[in-house]
Amino acid sequence: YKDVTMNNLLGISIILAIVYTRGLTWDYSTEVLIIVIVGLIIGVPAYVRSTYPFWICVLAFALYFFSLVLVYLHFNSRDKKGTFTSNI
Repeated sequence: YKDVTMNNLLGISIILAIVYTRGLTWDYSTEVLIIVIVGLIIGVPAYVRSTYPFWICVLAFALYFFSLVLVYLHFNSRDKKGTFTSNI
């Protein structure tokens, strides 16, 4: 679990670094923030213990639906445009 968490977070960090250094436009701020937060919430217990208890599985499923709701609310709050453009 430690390796999977590190791989996911390192991969998204490298992508963001490439976008930043090349001056590209990034249109996925909310989605990436949700991925990083959920990855950290699920990944931190992997650093503390060697096996996942059942309640972390329930937490993972709850965070999945919670992240879908957050993305839905974000899309509906931006005047039906759907993205938040920012230059990182």
